[in-house]
Order: sequence, then C-alpha cells, then structure tokens
Amino acid sequence: EEEEEELVYSAAHLTSILKPVSVTMVLVVLCVKSTQGMLSDIQSPYLVYREEASDSTSELMLKALINALAGVCAVLVFTFFFFLLYKHNCTSVLFGWLGLSVASLLGSSGGTLSYLLIRRFSDGNAWFPAIDVNLFLFFQYNFAITGVAVVFWRSPLWAKQVVLVVVSCIMAWIMTAFLPDWTTWMVLICLSCYDVCAVLTPWGPLKLIVELAQERGDAIPALVYSAAAPRPPPMEQPIEGG
Repeated sequence: EEEEEELVYSAAHLTSILKPVSVTMVLVVLCVKSTQGMLSDIQSPYLVYREEASDSTSELMLKALINALAGVCAVLVFTFFFFLLYKHNCTSVLFGWLGLSVASLLGSSGGTLSYLLIRRFSDGNAWFPAIDVNLFLFFQYNFAITGVAVVFWRSPLWAKQVVLVVVSCIMAWIMTAFLPDWTTWMVLICLSCYDVCAVLTPWGPLKLIVELAQERGDAIPALVYSAAAPRPPPMEQPIEGG
C-alpha cells in the first residue's frame, strides 16, 4: 500500500508540474504570434554582437556563442552575489532586489507586452474596449505592485502560481522578441549546461544556495514555482489486541 501511495503521489506531482509548463508554453506561443512583426529589427542593446542578414552561418554561430557566453557569465556573477547576500543574512537587500526585479518585469516589460497586445486586438475590432493612457498606467502599476505582494507576501498558492506563470511568459517573450534567432537558441543551450553545472558540481552556486537553505531550514529565497501535491495522510496501523 505504501508503494501504491508513493506512486499516486509521484503521478500527482508530475501532473502539477506539467500543467503550468503547458500553460506557459501555450501563452508564450500566443504572445509571440500576436506581436509578430510589431518589433521588427529590434535587438537587445546588451548583445555583444548584433546579428546581420549578411553574416555567414559560421559568423552567426560565433556571434551567438559569444552573446550566449556573456549572458551566462552575467547570470553566474549575479547568482554568486545572490548566494553571498543570503549567506551573510542580508535578507532585506535580497528580497528588495528580487521585489524590484519582479516589479520592473511586470510593470515595464509586461507593460510593453500589454501595449502591443492591446494594439493588435484593438485594430479593426469594434468590440475591443477603448483604453486611455491613464487607465493603462494605473492598471500596470497596480498589477506590478500586486504581483510583488503575491509572490513575497502571504497569498493563496494558486495566486502565487498564476503570477509566476505570467513572469515566465514575459521572460520567454522577451527572449523571443529582443534576441535574434541564433542567439536565442545558443542562450537556451548554454543556460541548460549552466544549470546542470550550477546544481550538480560541488561549487555550483545553485547547489550552495540549496544546501545553505536546507542547513538553516529556510525556504529557498528565489522565484521558485511551488507545485508540490499534498501527500496523503499515513494509513493507521491496526492495533493488535492481546
């Protein structure tokens, strides 16, 4: 019976993870398709090299690799800085940093995506409600503040999950919209390799953070999607009478 309960729990846990991943993928595809062509020829200013149409395949691969490695190095530096803040109990700075990041992502980047979606759906559609600038800014400001409060304050689990799915969608849309094609694929490959090394190597920054959090008995101080399915209560063992 214990093996059966563990199997049921594992299946429920896997399902609870696949649902938000599937929803995120569908939303990202819809956002990319809806905003396609509205940000043409715009590349991130943080790229080391810009991809040009006249570049050969080898040049595109080299530029994409350098751009991806630069991005991974930046992630590595910030992750170690994150670990040092957590190790020295600078929690106020840490959560202030995370809160500001979430607020800027939901407010600024999310506002850009919302603006493009409004433009797309309002063109030639009389049924779409008219939204002025003041109402739009009011909505984005409150959405960003509410999102930060939901993630870092007491809130229902489903609300935190919704906000984190939205954050994931915005991040994926940014990579698709502002990174050229070759760089996008190279970033995904390099980040996958980085995640493996950061978690499995002895001095990996993510491994150090997880071990320190387990040692202190704290929750991991990060934007972690919680999808743990509740375990079934243990079965009561029958009391043998004598």
